[in-house]
Amino acid sequence: MKNERFLEPLLLAFVLFWLTILYTGEITQSIANHFWLTPGVTEAVGMVSPKDQEVLLGSIYQRKALETGDVLPIYGSSELGTGHDFNPSRVFANRPTQFTPFMIGRGSCQSER
Repeated sequence: MKNERFLEPLLLAFVLFWLTILYTGEITQSIANHFWLTPGVTEAVGMVSPKDQEVLLGSIYQRKALETGDVLPIYGSSELGTGHDFNPSRVFANRPTQFTPFMIGRGSCQSER
């Protein structure tokens, strides 16, 4: 009897853990379907804090961005966080393009060789 009381919470924790692992992608996908690319979201991608930006740069959001025709994904690192002329937002700012740059990567990072 005492062993059963000990095993019940352990079994429940194990089941909840695996349900979380199995269904996290589907839950995130449904949230992305509901909120992604609503008016103002693409403009706000560049204005979020660095901590929140990592959430926006997940693979589900990249996939959603690629499914639309008006988003240009730009992968990079060091040029994304700078105010230099090579920053993609500045390159396309004054040009008549039919897309919004979607920058993927962390700005101001440099790999060591």
